Amino acid sequence: MKKVKVIVVALIGCLLIGTICIYAQKNQQEKPTIESLIKALNNKNFRTKSDAVDILGQIGDKRAVEPLIKLLDHKSFWIRNKTAYALGNIRDKRAVEPLIKMLNDKNSLVRISAIQSLGYIKDKRALEPLIGALNDKDLFVAINAAESLNFLLKL
Repeated sequence: MKKVKVIVVALIGCLLIGTICIYAQKNQQEKPTIESLIKALNNKNFRTKSDAVDILGQIGDKRAVEPLIKLLDHKSFWIRNKTAYALGNIRDKRAVEPLIKMLNDKNSLVRISAIQSLGYIKDKRALEPLIGALNDKDLFVAINAAESLNFLLKL
């Protein structure tokens, strides 16, 4: 059963990367570059946009920070969630203030991703907002705030 799960996860990963590769090849006749992935953030296709966010977060290139920050206002909570997470993976301090604003998002998953990312970035500006998040109405948000504070205080 575990082998089946691993195979399924691997196939899903291949599909995600394949979507971006096909998009980049159609538009630029080359393998995906940071620029083509950033361009894919503006694609109207939800899956292409979502995959680009994931891959940019995994790559960690700081050129993606500003375009990703713009997606924090996206209407889809899923895109906002993935974007907050991707910014945490990149760990660029330019994302701190926009991520702090995400602590007021109506969706708890988005707040959790923003909180985790603030912990990964380890910037003192996040200290007070994370302390405030300890009082979030969602218990999982508060627990993640405590964990991120732990990361932050280990500077």
